[in-house]
Amino acid sequence: MSDAPLNPYEPPQMADGALEEEGSAGESHEDVTPVLAGTASIYRLAAAILDEGVATLLFFVTAMPLTTVLKAAGLPFIAAAGVWLTYFFLTEWLLAATPGKLLLRLRVCTESGDRCTAQHIAVRTLWRILEVNPLICGLFPAGIAVNCTARHQRLGDIMAGTLVVRKSQLPRD
Repeated sequence: MSDAPLNPYEPPQMADGALEEEGSAGESHEDVTPVLAGTASIYRLAAAILDEGVATLLFFVTAMPLTTVLKAAGLPFIAAAGVWLTYFFLTEWLLAATPGKLLLRLRVCTESGDRCTAQHIAVRTLWRILEVNPLICGLFPAGIAVNCTARHQRLGDIMAGTLVVRKSQLPRD
């Protein structure tokens, strides 16, 4: 093994020959990556409520001062919505979790357990406009999807190929 620090978002690696057994010459074994399932629990709901509260507060704190600066109709709302979306995008991309998820030991990862790319997080974030928008239906569409899908994913997770899991589910994390 190398002295490089472990990356908790890389799938587990098997030592050379770790899967070989006596008398199995000629058989090929592939590395097996554990299948992750999302976490549909009170933790995910609590994290969502915390994060929506913070993001919505940022939305209004941003929108109010902009109404006097930007006179054109709709511009303050668009700028504030950008702040709301940026909160989720930046925290999930840089930290693999929003502050609410970090507090409750949840992480966003790919379906294979790897760390998400900016593209994964962008897809998740854009789907928030439809399914987690506090001005339309609140958390209901996302909550229904999380509770009705086999891997406990909201639509943004399905489209991005991501999961929200307990930190303890991730290999070496």
